[in-house]
Amino acid sequence: LLTGGCARLGEETATVALRFTDQDTTAYRLTTQAEDSIKFEGASLKGPDFKDSRNYGEIELTFTQQIQSVNEQGNAVAKITIDHLKYLLVRADETLLDFDSAREKDSNSPMAKLIGQGYTLEITPAGEVSKIIDVSRPRTEVEAGSVVAKVISGLFSPQAINERHSNLALPPSSENRLEAGDTWSNVKGVSFRAMGSKAYERVYKLKQVEHTNGK
Repeated sequence: LLTGGCARLGEETATVALRFTDQDTTAYRLTTQAEDSIKFEGASLKGPDFKDSRNYGEIELTFTQQIQSVNEQGNAVAKITIDHLKYLLVRADETLLDFDSAREKDSNSPMAKLIGQGYTLEITPAGEVSKIIDVSRPRTEVEAGSVVAKVISGLFSPQAINERHSNLALPPSSENRLEAGDTWSNVKGVSFRAMGSKAYERVYKLKQVEHTNGK
C-alpha cells in the first residue's frame, strides 16, 4: 500500500493505492465460505415434503502472484499460479465434492490438475482487475455438465477472477488523495440464491498519515 505524504494547508495527505514492484513475488491464501439452510418447525410441517436441508460451500485457494511488468500508470501485469486448493461443496446435505490437493488420495482427481495452472491479468493501483490477459486451463477429461466440470469452469470464469483479485477496500483512483479523517465507500452485492440478494455499503476511514524514511 502506497501512502505518500505531502503538506496541504498545514495538513498531511496521502495517496492510498497499490504500488507494484517489477518481479516482486507474493503468496496469498484466500478462503471463502457460503451457507444457507432451510428448517421446518411445527407439528404441521413434518413428512417427506418438509425436510430440513443445508447448502454449504468452502474454497481455500493458495496462489503465487508474480509481477511481470509495471507501466507508467502504475498498472501491473501479474502472473497468478495456483499452489494449493481445497474445495467443499454440499447441496441439500449431500456432499457433491470434497477435494484437497494436499491429500494423497486426491492426487488422481481431475481437480489435482489445477495445481500449477493459472492466468495472467492486469491490476490497477486502485486494486481493480482491468484486463484478463490469458488463462491456462487444465486439460482434464471430465464429463461436460458434471460437478467437477462446473467447478473448474467457475474457478476460471472472468467474474470469479475479478472478484478474487479486486481489492474493494481501496478508493477509486480519481479520489485516492486523502487526509486523516477522510472516508470512502463501496457497495457489495451478495446473492442468497432462492432467497434473493442484498447490497451492503462498506465505509472506510483514513485514521492517520505517518512518515516513513522521510516520505
